[in-house]
Amino acid sequence: MNQDKKIESILNSLNGVRRASPGYYFFTRVQERLNDSRSYIEGVIRFITKPAIAIATVMIIILINVFAVLNTVQKPTAQQTSEIASVDEYSQMNLSLSDVEKINP
Repeated sequence: MNQDKKIESILNSLNGVRRASPGYYFFTRVQERLNDSRSYIEGVIRFITKPAIAIATVMIIILINVFAVLNTVQKPTAQQTSEIASVDEYSQMNLSLSDVEKINP
């Protein structure tokens, strides 16, 4: 019984509710804001897609990549070359385990 009264009071609280309506010129203001944001975005897109800007951007990216590749490739110095040669000589002088087995079956 108590629950029925509670439900009835909740349903009766909706009796005076009216449909919400926007204020005056609401739709016009929303359209104006949308047009402003579109014009800004369109202006940025127009600037970026100009051929001179696009080509310059691509050239800068290519130059940065070339610069990065050329700086990472290092030529060995004389000391490194002699160390590599001595390592090669040492590896030729040492016998591997399979070579020892071939000599002494």
